[in-house]
Amino acid sequence: VNSYAQTGQAITNVTIIHVMNPNEFTPGQTVLILRGKIGRIGATKDVKVPKGFTTIDGTGKFLIPGLWDMHVHLSYYGEEALQLLIANGVTAVRDMGGDIKQIDQWRKDIQDGKINGPMIFRAGPFVDGSKKMDAKRKSFTKVVKNEKDGRAVVGELKSLKVDFIKRHSRVP
Repeated sequence: VNSYAQTGQAITNVTIIHVMNPNEFTPGQTVLILRGKIGRIGATKDVKVPKGFTTIDGTGKFLIPGLWDMHVHLSYYGEEALQLLIANGVTAVRDMGGDIKQIDQWRKDIQDGKINGPMIFRAGPFVDGSKKMDAKRKSFTKVVKNEKDGRAVVGELKSLKVDFIKRHSRVP
């Protein structure tokens, strides 16, 4: 999501780096983006940029697909991490354990265009057994002592519509 989310952008004359073969490049391409999604990629000479689009000259530059960080803990680093991820090309993350209310608020704010940040898939709180934890970690950990606890926690996380469940090392 960016400040252009409700309009269109065209990146012209850019060299595309391919996903499946990073040694393959296609120069002289135009990428049309509408409402934050790629709509068309083609040779600059063949793609007409719609009226009103913001045009970015990609001459001498390269374009790659957005990167994913598959193991983050956003609650430890705070909202400033969201902008840093985007600035480094990370457009999606898998948050492996944190404060679900905070993370869900960031997801909403990103979706609404209030803040810049990656798409977030989240586990919510860690599911773990008893062990020594600092206060922050303890605040977003569900401690499981037996099967009954485990089933209750899974039910609770399911009701929160988590994207996945992070079971940590001490679950009995």
